[in-house]
Amino acid sequence: MSNRFQSDLERNYKPSEVLRIFQITQRKLTNWVDKRITIPKKPAQGAGNPSLFNYYNLLEIGVAQALFNMGLSLHLVREIVEVLRRDSHLREWAEDFKEYFSQITRYSNWTIPDFYENESELKKPIQGTKPLGTLIWLPYETQKPLVLISPYDMKRAWVEPACLIPDSDLSEIEGLSGFIAVDLGKIRQEIDMSISNLG
Repeated sequence: MSNRFQSDLERNYKPSEVLRIFQITQRKLTNWVDKRITIPKKPAQGAGNPSLFNYYNLLEIGVAQALFNMGLSLHLVREIVEVLRRDSHLREWAEDFKEYFSQITRYSNWTIPDFYENESELKKPIQGTKPLGTLIWLPYETQKPLVLISPYDMKRAWVEPACLIPDSDLSEIEGLSGFIAVDLGKIRQEIDMSISNLG
């Protein structure tokens, strides 16, 4: 982990900085905090003591923004972000995405998609320095949704940085009622660039 990124992880971000990073309004940020889309590291404590956000909060906001841009409901966006928070997916991935993927072989075979010839080819992208990761959300009709961050290279699979595939395209997977994918690597790169522009 670079010293600069370590500094970004440890830094607290004021609401005004969060607004600049994501180009959103104070009203929207306040609403997302009220709706628990993100839970500030340090909640506001009266006038003069605003909320403080950490890097993981920024990732939650970035994911939520991408999901809302896909037209997903508040309920579903909150559910996805809460699972990521509860299971520490974003935290572990952000701290060391290569280590996060080091156990990729523990997943079932479907994590190696058709556009990769084998597991060795799948591992090639994570040898680079740019953060890589695709949030995969698979809602099932009869069981809890499956969520993971995969080392898929989204540019090889989809054109858009976020997509929602209808169940008609996934009819061969029993009980699956859709498929959501978000390019976390792209979100993180945009966040990092915005942080560097804060000065």
